[in-house]
Amino acid sequence: MRTNLQYIVIHRVQPATQRGYLLVAHTAFKRGSRDRGHSEYEIPLHCPINHWRIVVDPIRLRRTRSRFILGASIEVNPCEPKQDDRVLRGLPTKLVDVSSVAVSQGHDHEGPFTEIVPPEFFPPGSILLFETRGESHDPDLEGLCSRGAQEAFECLSLVELNCVLYRSDEEERDLTDGEYGAYEIPGHGRLAYCGLEGWMHPLTHIMRYNDLGHPLCAHLRLGTWALDYVHRRLLR
Repeated sequence: MRTNLQYIVIHRVQPATQRGYLLVAHTAFKRGSRDRGHSEYEIPLHCPINHWRIVVDPIRLRRTRSRFILGASIEVNPCEPKQDDRVLRGLPTKLVDVSSVAVSQGHDHEGPFTEIVPPEFFPPGSILLFETRGESHDPDLEGLCSRGAQEAFECLSLVELNCVLYRSDEEERDLTDGEYGAYEIPGHGRLAYCGLEGWMHPLTHIMRYNDLGHPLCAHLRLGTWALDYVHRRLLR
């Protein structure tokens, strides 16, 4: 989710299918405001916060296709509502459809991308909704990653399971004459356990918050050292 003083961009993806939805919302209401969706404005340092003009940059989705679903704005009648001593009445409003937003495809030094540019007229109380799907996604990947796990673990004793799942840094170093210890992730620190359970703490955080900027993700993108560690340790 990305936010600033007026805008919210939320993207939610189903991990197994890599299909999801992207919401762009102009949420800040200011009397008489008709700010366009994408503009360049200078913000004077002396300007009070309620007069700021906020920029919505084009939204780029990497290796993702997108399709416009719907858009809508709330049009508010500026007249004062009729006073009623018994019923609290808001300002009279009506829902206005936003015309279809073009989704363009591009390519730069980082690879292909989909670009979404908010329309010229995108006042407070407006939303845009898009459907997204990841490119080059194999729906059988999740099954492939878990294949054979049951067969590999079903014959292990409790002592062997302790080795595979746990073992503290000190215990591991004592049993391997100092050859192995808990894995250390650059920028994150040493894991709580040498076994697979040690990886679950950072992975749980990454999955819960979709934190692809976590040091573990960066470490995996740079090389296979973490996977090599797991393999060599269990092989030993």
